Amino acid sequence: MTSHKQIIKTYNARGFKVIHILANGKFECLRKSLKHEGIILNISARDEHVPKVERYICTIKERCEQQSTHYHSKNICIAS
Repeated sequence: MTSHKQIIKTYNARGFKVIHILANGKFECLRKSLKHEGIILNISARDEHVPKVERYICTIKERCEQQSTHYHSKNICIAS
């Protein structure tokens, strides 16, 4: 099984249905395979930023930072 199929299978197993993928030109080679699976592949132009993808990336980074600071800011009290 190819990597993109494993990722799609993982999302499906968690209850998500992948119907649309936003990607850059490096993923053009997957178009036929994805179309056969009923998934729309939207390729961005060279040097184009896709606002929706950029926002997703920012959201993930923010969540990681929140988790990281939450983990490191816990106070530990050891009683003897």
